[in-house]
Amino acid sequence: MTIESFVQAMPKVEVNLRLEGAIQNDVLMMIAEQNDVPLNVKPNKALVKLLEQPDYAQLDDLLRGVSKWLQQPEDFTRIVYEVGVSLAKQNVHYAEIGVAPSLYSDNGMTFEQLLTALNDGRARVERAWNVQIRWILNLFRDEPRKVDDILRWASSSSAIKSGVVGIGLVGREVRGWLDDFERPFRTAQKKELARTVEVFDDKSTILEILQKFEPERFVSGAIIADDDAILPYITDQHVALNLCMSQSIATGKASSYGAFPLQRLYDDGAVISLCSSMPSLYRATLTRQYLAVVQEAGLTLDELELMGLNAVAASFMPDEEKTAMASEFKAAYAALRIEHEVVADTAR
Repeated sequence: MTIESFVQAMPKVEVNLRLEGAIQNDVLMMIAEQNDVPLNVKPNKALVKLLEQPDYAQLDDLLRGVSKWLQQPEDFTRIVYEVGVSLAKQNVHYAEIGVAPSLYSDNGMTFEQLLTALNDGRARVERAWNVQIRWILNLFRDEPRKVDDILRWASSSSAIKSGVVGIGLVGREVRGWLDDFERPFRTAQKKELARTVEVFDDKSTILEILQKFEPERFVSGAIIADDDAILPYITDQHVALNLCMSQSIATGKASSYGAFPLQRLYDDGAVISLCSSMPSLYRATLTRQYLAVVQEAGLTLDELELMGLNAVAASFMPDEEKTAMASEFKAAYAALRIEHEVVADTAR
């Protein structure tokens, strides 16, 4: 047995998967063709090229463009099911998937119709593959006028009953966005909505974001290690740090998984979990991140298992469900070590 087979078989939790960046290109283009979207004319031809060769400075524009290809409720049901199959193949037991409702408001779908379609796919995934899915409603930084609507939807009883567990802040950073979103995040906190913030590009805003927004989970990449003031704050405030190494590599902020500052972050006491964020665009799955931890970043299997348990703790599941899943994972890790003939490796 190999480390590869062990990592593949490990039960996993994915707490930061963005639906719009998890759809396989061939599925997305098939749906577009079924909806009579002319892919061979501008600007769709340019979007197809960007899907094949992403320009990471234009990701928000890409997502806004291809979102118009999804026009029917069954389109969303299908893509959720396809993403669920991919998760099942990686042995992901639970996933929190970010969806940006503002991308689809121009497609003639109400929030309730969108959520119903998403949950149709979610139910099929849970029945067929036993993968639990919950929703994070994502807000784009450059759309402050849409925040109140999304916050209202996220905190509604119908959304909570339909699997919405929190809100997330994503997208390019624009002038003045910190002031635009501080109040909504405080409101979300009062409503007991879980909150995540994603920052991959501008390290200068990270500490201010953490202090003003008080997110329970912070999503980032290699830049998180560039400011010595950030990690002590994250550790002291018990903020879960969710890392997407593949984003840093795809965008050139780390030359390889081996060059990613994972060891430093771990040694400095950060509570680290891993995510794939947008695997179709960053070209790497969650399993690939896990494998890189031990094969390229130089951490031990024990440390990888701890990151897997940290993902459970960082999720927005109820505490009793977290406790039960953590116990299941620990038992599964122990059994897999025996099955795959992998010995304990606590010492480096």
